[in-house]
Parts: sequence; structure tokens; C-alpha cells
Amino acid sequence: MEPLWKLSAGELASLVGTRKVSAREVMRQALERLAAVNPLLNAVCTVNPAAQAQADAIDRRLATGAAPRGLEGVPFLIKDNLETEGVRTTYGSLTRAEYVPKEDSISVARLKAAGAVLVGKTNTPEFAHDVNTTNRLFGTTRNPWNLDCTSGGSSGGTGAAVAAGVAPRGWLRLRPDCRRMWVARYLRAVAGLLLNL
Repeated sequence: MEPLWKLSAGELASLVGTRKVSAREVMRQALERLAAVNPLLNAVCTVNPAAQAQADAIDRRLATGAAPRGLEGVPFLIKDNLETEGVRTTYGSLTRAEYVPKEDSISVARLKAAGAVLVGKTNTPEFAHDVNTTNRLFGTTRNPWNLDCTSGGSSGGTGAAVAAGVAPRGWLRLRPDCRRMWVARYLRAVAGLLLNL
């Protein structure tokens, strides 16, 4: 079998949901992959200290015969401008360097309710307000395809980590407007090119 970090979110959810692979093993491999690539990329700025325990809770839940949820055991990443209960959320800013939210943002809560497990927070420019992912708190995120290049922004940490196989999915917050709709079309085109490499 391929390493689990190479599988899609759907494949992982199916394997965990049918108990062919444990959520613990999926998370173990995600954290190993993170340890291998993040020193080069600087994509993930905060690791979820409870990631392995949360994966274990999924295995215990499934062992009781509970029905699998849509994202059961799937590791995910969240851009560091979305709040995560008990996990530092800095917005890439020195002014928020030690901020630990008491609750999840709605998108994070929904991902967790669907069975996904947070690996960590991804680097972002300060307050997600730049076209390059760099800040004074964590530094610059590198492009996994060419370490001499940046990964762009403001979601460069998420893009770099997902492209490097840390997790099959990363989430970020965008409000729709004309520019972002154009960017969404552009990102779909780029993703299509990357998938065909």
C-alpha cells in the first residue's frame, strides 16, 4: 500500500471508516511527513498538540460501532487566521503571538464534527494581507516545487503543506468578491496543471 499521506481525503475517510486503517496510523504518518518537510518549507507554524489524542478518540468511537462520518480520521490544516480551540492562532502577527482561542471558528467546528482531525495551523502573512507568505513571527514559507521561490500568499502555508503531502486538505477563509472569484478560477486552473505534472 502507498504511504497514507499520498492518499486523498476520500480514500483516507473510507479506510478509517471501514476500520481497515486506524485514525492513529493516519495521523502518525501525517505528523511524520510534517516533520520531514516542514523544516524546508516553513509551512506549518503551530502543530496541534492534541492531534494524536483526537485521532485515538476517533478509533475508540468507531470501535463502539458508531457510524463513520464523512471525513472520519482525515487530517486537515487550517490557515492561521481561523480560530482553533486550544491551539494558538496568531494571524501571522507579533501582536497575537500567544493568543489561544477558547472556541473553534465555524468552519473548524464543522470539519471536526465531520470527523476530520486538525494537524496544525499554516503560515500566513500578517492578518493574511499580502501576496507573499512571510511575517516577522515565523518567516517565509517556501515553495515545495522550488525552495528558492516563495509559495505566494496569502494562503502559501496551506498550499505548500498540502502540495508537500502533510495533509490531503487545507482550509482557508475567503469572502467572495470580484477579485477572489477571479482568484478561485485561477487556483482551479493551477490545481489542474499540478495534477497533470
